[in-house]
Amino acid sequence: MLSGRLCAQAESLQELQQLLHQHVNNIDGIAVAAAYTRAGKLCQRDAALAQSPAARELLQHLDQLLPSVCAQLGPRELSNIIWSCAYTQHTGPVAPLLADFMQPKILSAANCHDVANVLRTLAILKWQVPQQQLGQLAAAVAGQADKATPQQISNSVWALGKLGYQMLQQQLTVLLAAFTTEGMLARANTQDIANLLLGMAYLGQQVPAAQLQLLLAAYVSKRSGAKAQDIGNLLWAVSGMRQQVQTEHLGQLQAAFVQQLELLLAALVEQLHRAMPQEIPNTLLACARFRHVPEQLLAALQQQPQHMQRFLTGANPQELANTVLACGMLGHYSELLLGGALQQAVKLLQQDSSKFTFQGLSNLCWAMAVLNLHQYVPAVLQLAEAASRVWDSAAPQNWQQLHQVQLWLLDLAAAEGGKGAGLLQVLSKQQLDECRQAWQDQVASNSAAKPSAMQQQVSKALQQLLGWRVPPKQEVLTDDRNFSVDIVAVTAAGVRLAVEVDGPTHFVNVGGRWEVEGPTQYRNRALTARGYTVISIPWREWAQMKGAQQQQQQYLLDKLKGETYSLFSACSWHLESACPLHLQATALH
Repeated sequence: MLSGRLCAQAESLQELQQLLHQHVNNIDGIAVAAAYTRAGKLCQRDAALAQSPAARELLQHLDQLLPSVCAQLGPRELSNIIWSCAYTQHTGPVAPLLADFMQPKILSAANCHDVANVLRTLAILKWQVPQQQLGQLAAAVAGQADKATPQQISNSVWALGKLGYQMLQQQLTVLLAAFTTEGMLARANTQDIANLLLGMAYLGQQVPAAQLQLLLAAYVSKRSGAKAQDIGNLLWAVSGMRQQVQTEHLGQLQAAFVQQLELLLAALVEQLHRAMPQEIPNTLLACARFRHVPEQLLAALQQQPQHMQRFLTGANPQELANTVLACGMLGHYSELLLGGALQQAVKLLQQDSSKFTFQGLSNLCWAMAVLNLHQYVPAVLQLAEAASRVWDSAAPQNWQQLHQVQLWLLDLAAAEGGKGAGLLQVLSKQQLDECRQAWQDQVASNSAAKPSAMQQQVSKALQQLLGWRVPPKQEVLTDDRNFSVDIVAVTAAGVRLAVEVDGPTHFVNVGGRWEVEGPTQYRNRALTARGYTVISIPWREWAQMKGAQQQQQQYLLDKLKGETYSLFSACSWHLESACPLHLQATALH
């Protein structure tokens, strides 16, 4: 009888085939499963083997043996054979073996190792699995979570996310509780933690703040063993969850997270020479979602141009687009990084435009507009023209981006005294109309939303200042209906003010300083081009006054004086001792 141990010791596919021929009449289910598994491990070690004649011959032989021994296979053997299919790239047995594995008798006997193996393989193969079956597999893992290893839980969550499972909250709660126990975290490695969080992001779920803190703290403590890919995955995953600190007593968690983020970035910088091209855009995009400018990573890329060049020449169109998008979101410009990425994207576009998606093309154009890089207008027109050829694949969000690009181009032309055609040079009128409608629909929707409590406080305080030619009014559309201004007012001197009440989402953290993000810079320039004097009220400054009305009004007067001083030939803003306060200014000449 051919033993499973003998198969597991085979050093080559040819040796496995010889063993099968030698024991042709004495092969049971365990031996067949062991042969499949060994073939998978050999192909895992050398991916080229999967396409070799030896692999095709061996797998065909095993497929012929499989039906006669299926009844002998338990959950371990079934899961191992399914697992092997991911590496042998041989998917023929997957459907019937999965059906066998899902039989109640088999599934109830399976342990976490077996189920995690099956789930991971199905995810790698991008298998179409019914929600009901995914639910049964998820329940099997959750039911044994206390006996599972960190790898088994993380692989299961990652796979369920990749497979599009609508996971039950109770199942997530059980798996997270098991993984974040002291013993489990001590055994988990960085890849386990990264995969768990990656799975949560794929599932569209957030991790409770306290558990997220435990996971990040554990990851940071083990970061010396982390691969660049794991660091990039973790950063992307947590940023993709749009995790927010929602209560004051968790405020320290946010600060701790920033410290941990910096430590993770430092670890990535140390491994920059080994980082794959995708790790740079993944990390930059994650930091952009965190609203955190990765100064040390950007500095390292600037100071080590050989790594920058390796990244730029090795990146694909999507990675280049994500890099430029992240820079636009952060409001960061570097000629070496951003200029190099854009030039490389245009070069690849000229070679083969089919590799670009509409989203990638629109992201590239949008970032140029946000950062006001007028020197790249010719490149923007090339990219937009390519987008016009894949128009049917566009989403409304991408149309909105292109309308912002169009507004930017028209504003540039107007600033130079011309009218300009903008994207009408490369897009049809119908396409531009679709972009305009998508953008203006979004603007109108935002304008109709209820103002924030902070905005209402600012508006009320402004109303207390007397002497307006046109008193403050909230949520006002610009004349061209392309922007909604938080608060609009006209001073006695005829100056149109756009008072923008800017919450945390309008700023990025730059070494502990809060600076205006890219899209908000774009908004301010666009409003200025439409004749407004823009006054920003940052949430941090307003919150420090803690509702003190006299202090709020003095703050606003100081803001008005500072922001509008250069617009007046002679003006004075007065704060009188009694309320209501008065605003006085001479007319413009």
